[in-house]
Amino acid sequence: MQLKNLFNPFLFTDRYALTIAITDPQNGSEVHTSPIIITGTVSNNSAVVTVNNITAAVSNNSFTAEGIILSEGENTIVATAIDPYDQTATAGINVILSYITHISHHLIIIFLILFCDIFFFCKGIN
Repeated sequence: MQLKNLFNPFLFTDRYALTIAITDPQNGSEVHTSPIIITGTVSNNSAVVTVNNITAAVSNNSFTAEGIILSEGENTIVATAIDPYDQTATAGINVILSYITHISHHLIIIFLILFCDIFFFCKGIN
């Protein structure tokens, strides 16, 4: 990106491209709760980062966005950074919200516990 200083007719070039990456959750992850927290990295601590239109906290080249609401099924998460030089960078992932899988695992565990309790109780009666 090239910038022109109003007080100096020389042209300046920004050598540092703005970059952003989502580090958690990973692309394609299945999650079982909503809202979720999105974390990632950004190359400029002065950048303003938003994740699905929610402003993220930026510190030490990392960002954290809390309260990202998901719908059941596949969801697209987009993180956008804008630095003081109006450079922009974008990163995106897809995550899957699945309440049913999470509940199913708990029901299976409960069923197994009850089954074992009943089996051993009945075995003790004989």
